[in-house]
Order: sequence, then structure tokens, then C-alpha cells
Amino acid sequence: MRKLFLINALILLTLVSCSTISTAEQTQISNSAILLAEAYNSSGSYSQALEVYDQALNSVSDYRLYYNKAATLAHLERYDEALELCRSSFEKYPEIISFKKLELSILQLCSTTEEIIICSKEILELDPADSEVLLTLLKTYSDSGLVDEAYSVAFNLFNRKVTDNRVLTVLKEYDEETWAEAYNLLFTTTEEESQ
Repeated sequence: MRKLFLINALILLTLVSCSTISTAEQTQISNSAILLAEAYNSSGSYSQALEVYDQALNSVSDYRLYYNKAATLAHLERYDEALELCRSSFEKYPEIISFKKLELSILQLCSTTEEIIICSKEILELDPADSEVLLTLLKTYSDSGLVDEAYSVAFNLFNRKVTDNRVLTVLKEYDEETWAEAYNLLFTTTEEESQ
């Protein structure tokens, strides 16, 4: 492990010091930086990982470096910096929805309900079928007492065949008469399967 770490550090330093960098060399810089920074992250040396990302980003522009740097900042609870990097990176790489999803994950740790809802809706405009984001939105609405909105999302998920506990619980709470049978059927079946 240490040998690989040193080799990647040397490759990164050598390539970064070059004045003109080919596409293949840019890829090598990114890959080496990611491996080296992941090694630092794994050992708990997050500041060193950030330095590696910064050094690589001085030479190449690779969405993976921005994403990993934002994730490292979030891990260090430097949420404002991580959010800003997610947002600016998404502007630079609008086809990489992972920046918005990381932003949403960070917002869930440190932000208001309104910001979580806005970010969730922005992601759903890009990918309306994202069940994970729909479930996040469902939880946010439910936790905030926005019953009608929660029901609408739960119904959407149910129609997409997402029938986990949160979805059916919201549906049952909203309209118990209509949804109690589906709720009981699913959870009776689940209990029988687990025995």
C-alpha cells in the first residue's frame, strides 16, 4: 500500500510539473490524484487529501476531482465550502447530476427544509424517476407536516412500484380507509416471509 502511495505521489508530482499536458496525461493526473487522496482519506488525513485535489485541479479540470473534493469537505463538516463547490461544479458540468445529489446529501446534514425541497425538485426536473430523491422529498414533507405534498409524492412512488414502509405509511395516514388493506397485506406478507 505504501509503495503504491509513493508511486502515485511521484507520478502526480511529475505530471503536474509539466507545462503542456496531453489528454492521456490529464487522465493520469486525475487518476493518480484520486488514488492518492483516497489513501489519505482512508488514513484520516483529510487535509492532505484536499491538498492533493487542489494540486491536481491546478493542472487539470476533471469533474471527479471536484466531486471528491466536495465530498471530503463535507466529511470535514465544512458544509458551506462543500455546497459552494457542488454548485459551481454543477454549473461547469451540468450533465453530472451527482453534484446535485451530493448537494442534497449535504443539505440534509446542515440546512433548512426549504433548501432540501428546492434541491430535491431541481434533481427531479433532471431525473423525474429518481426514487431515492423522491423518498428524500417524501421524508422531508412528512417530517415537516406537509401532508398533501407527502401524499402526492407517496402516491407517485407507489405508482412506480416503490412500496417501502415510508410510502405505505404516508398513504395509510392520509387515507386510511383506502390504503389500510394494501398496508396490511404488504406487512403481513413481509412478516410471514421473515419468519
